[in-house]
Amino acid sequence: MKNKWPILVLILILIIAWFGWGRLIWAQVTSEELPAPGQAGKGASALSGLLSKPFGGRIISITRCFNGLKIKVGPPVSGDFVYMPGKSTLYAFYSLKPGSWVLGVASGKMICPTGLADGIIDIIGTSGL
Repeated sequence: MKNKWPILVLILILIIAWFGWGRLIWAQVTSEELPAPGQAGKGASALSGLLSKPFGGRIISITRCFNGLKIKVGPPVSGDFVYMPGKSTLYAFYSLKPGSWVLGVASGKMICPTGLADGIIDIIGTSGL
């Protein structure tokens, strides 16, 4: 029985460390006050800042997706990106229509009925046109 006490004490210390300090460490990584470079929005993690993809160009077309709008952006940095209300932050002239110029940052991937999108928009700014 004497040999089991050190093991039980070690397990107890690990549990306390995980639930006590683990929360503090996770809170620092996902803090809203300290978003990752190149990343905005609520609860941005440090890793998502490294995986962000900047984009910019003229909006060519907009189609509906499952829970947002799939925006096809032309050159100079083109691609298909999904604007999701509640997750994506829209800046400037709030003009999501074909012909407007956009500049933004996206991360992740998403499948829409019209195909795979290059990313989910984190932040996007538009021109007034």
